[in-house]
Amino acid sequence: MRRLTAGVLALSGFIIALLAGLNAGNPTSSVIVTGIVCMVVCHIVGTMLGLVIEKVLNEHRVSLATPKTDESPVEMGVEMGIEMGEVVEIPQPAGEVQVDQTKAAA
Repeated sequence: MRRLTAGVLALSGFIIALLAGLNAGNPTSSVIVTGIVCMVVCHIVGTMLGLVIEKVLNEHRVSLATPKTDESPVEMGVEMGIEMGEVVEIPQPAGEVQVDQTKAAA
């Protein structure tokens, strides 16, 4: 994945630099040198991006391979320090309108 991403980004950078330079009317030698520099920079960036993509995919693959726990919500609440039947205040985000549920149901 890393080499594919690096190659695609490098070729894309080279082509974009060539087209932009020729469209601007720059001399051909200058356009080619700029395109090669751009290709090298884009290859380095693509390699780093490919490494990140590989890491994310590997972590996702591992998370899918590990079995999920079958804890009930009550057990998870006990781990968080919430007792059964305890009322927990959930803060409302700023800017939202609060609706009284008793009047809205009527």
